Amino acid sequence: QRRVHGVSNAVYLGLVYYNEDRILCTGTGSDDSLPLLEVSDTYAVASLNCDLQWLMKLSCARWQEVPTLRDDINHTTAYSSLGFRSQLLQTAGLIQERFRIDNLGLIYGATMKDANGAVVIPLVHDAANDSVIVKEAGIHGLKWVEIGKLVNKPRQGSDDATHYAEDQLIDQIKDIITFDRNKRQPLSRGLYLGYLKVRCRLTHIRMLVPRNRPNALPNVQIRDNPHISRDEWDWLKGLSRDLAKHTNCNNDDIARPTNAKNLLLKMFKSKLFAAICKLQEKLHIDMADEVDQRLWNIQPIEFNDDVTFIVMLPPPSDVCTYSFNEKTFPEFHPLPLDTDNTNVSVQAFEMAHCLAYREEFVRNSARISAMLEIQTMLGNTSVRKAFSNIESRIANEYLDRLASIEGRLQTLRKPHNWIGPLIEAARHKTHPLGVPLSLVFASIIDTNTAWANSQGINYHTRCYDYSLKRSLSLHETMCVYLGPDCGLETESYLRLHINDKTTARRVVQLCMDEINNTENGSAVSSDTNEVREAETANEWLELSLFVVLSNKKLLIPDNNHPLLLQLPWSQGKLVIRKNNKDVQIEPSGNPIESRC
Repeated sequence: QRRVHGVSNAVYLGLVYYNEDRILCTGTGSDDSLPLLEVSDTYAVASLNCDLQWLMKLSCARWQEVPTLRDDINHTTAYSSLGFRSQLLQTAGLIQERFRIDNLGLIYGATMKDANGAVVIPLVHDAANDSVIVKEAGIHGLKWVEIGKLVNKPRQGSDDATHYAEDQLIDQIKDIITFDRNKRQPLSRGLYLGYLKVRCRLTHIRMLVPRNRPNALPNVQIRDNPHISRDEWDWLKGLSRDLAKHTNCNNDDIARPTNAKNLLLKMFKSKLFAAICKLQEKLHIDMADEVDQRLWNIQPIEFNDDVTFIVMLPPPSDVCTYSFNEKTFPEFHPLPLDTDNTNVSVQAFEMAHCLAYREEFVRNSARISAMLEIQTMLGNTSVRKAFSNIESRIANEYLDRLASIEGRLQTLRKPHNWIGPLIEAARHKTHPLGVPLSLVFASIIDTNTAWANSQGINYHTRCYDYSLKRSLSLHETMCVYLGPDCGLETESYLRLHINDKTTARRVVQLCMDEINNTENGSAVSSDTNEVREAETANEWLELSLFVVLSNKKLLIPDNNHPLLLQLPWSQGKLVIRKNNKDVQIEPSGNPIESRC
C-alpha cells in the first residue's frame, strides 16, 4: 500500500470499502487515508480505458475467476495490455488473500487522475455482510473511520495543479457510495418517459441520472402498464416532418368513441402529452428549444418485462456538449444539477442499469466476454508463433470459433446495450432522428379536437406559441355554464381564458365578477347596483364549480385546478351551481368573454 502523493505515472486500485456510515482506512490520526494498492508504474495510456472496461466486466462476473485468468495470461507476454491485465489480476488476488474475501466489489466507472500521472481506479464494496473484514480490519493495519470525518479532514493540494488523485477520490466518496447503494434499485412497474442528457470530454462521456435511481434516465411515469400496443407505437413511429401538414388525415379513424382501440389510443396520447410537459418542468428544460426536441420513435427501450422507456432527446447540437474545464464540467446547462440528479460515466450507468434489470444475464455474459478477450489475445499469439501450416490452421480455426461465440454473445447483448447506439444516433445533425415535439403536440391536439367536436364537446387545447417561445405554462379557453343559481334569468355561459394555476374557486369568482360588471353596465340606479353587489359578494361564496359528463357530476374542490382534470372528466362541461342543487345546465345565450 502506497500513497499517491509525489508518485507519477502509476496506476492504483483504491479500496472504497464501507459499512453503514464508516469506511475502511489506513494510517493514524490526521494521516487517515483510503487504502491504495499499486498495480503498475508503467502503463499504456491509450489502452487504459479498454483495460478498465475489461476489469468492469470481471467485477460484474465472478472474482473467483482471478486465479484461472491469471494463469492463462502468464502463458504469454506478447501483449503489453495482457501484462497490465496480469498485474491487475495480481493486485486483485492480493486483496483477496489479505482480507480473506472472494467478492471484491464493483469497479466504479470512472478514474481519478492528477497532474503527476497517478491514476486511481475505485473498487467499491459494501462490507456490511463480510464479518471477517469488519471484525479483523485492525489485524491488517486498517481501521474503520466515519465517512464525514475522512471527507472533512484538512488535505494538502487544494488547487488544480496539486489536486492529488487520492484527494479527488475522497472528494467524490459520498457520491460513489450513494451510487453503489442505489444502483440496484429498479423502477416500479410502468411505462416511463426519459430524457437523454450527456456531456463529452476527450476521454469519456458522462450523463445525467437520478441520484436515487442511477440505473435509469431522468424520468416521469406515463402509466402503470409498461407494454406499448401496436396501435400506440405505429402512431408514434408514423409521425415525421413530412406528415406535419397532414395531421388531420387520420382523424376520421380516431374520432370514433365506440371503437375501444381508438379510445385507448387517445388516452395514451393524453398521458404522453402530460408526461412530456411534466418532464420539461421537472428538469427545467428551456421551452425555446422545444421545436428541436424530439421523441425517439425508432423503438421503445425495454429495461425488462416490467419497465419500458420512451426517450426524449434534446436538439442534436446539444446531445454531446463538449467541455474542457474540469471545474465547470459537472454542470449540465440547461439542466442544473440539484439534489435529485447527478452525472456519471456512461460505463458506470451501463453497469448499474444491467445489474438492476438483467443481473443474471449480465453477470454470465460479462464472465464469458472477459474470458473471450483473453483467449482471443492468446489465440493471436499462437498464430504468430506457429511454425507449420498445421499449427497455423489449428490456431486460426480456434480464433474462428472464438469469433463465432463472440458474435452470438453480441447478438444476445444487443437489446441491453442501448445507451451507446442511442447517443450515437441522437447526435446526428445532418439527418436528425426522432419525431419533433412540435409535431407530436400538433397531432395530439388535432386528433383530440376532432374527436371532441364529433361529440359536441369543446376540447380545450394547450396553446403553445412557438414563434414567441412562451414559458412552460398551460393556457386554455374554457366555457363555464351558468344558470339561475348565479342570479341569471336565462341560462348562459362565459368563455374564460385561464391557466393551469387557476383554481376552481378563482373560476367561480371570475364568473361572478363578470356577471356583476355586465349588470353594472346596464341602466339601473346606483342604489340597485350597491344592493346587487352586496348580494353577489355573499351568494358566490355558496357556489361551487362542477364538471358534468353523461348525466354524472363531480364537485371540483375550491383549491383544485380545472385544467388538470383527468380523463374522462376532462371531456365534461364546467358548471357553476350551489352545492345543494342538482341541475343539468345546457349552453344557451350569448357568450361573455373574460380573461384572468
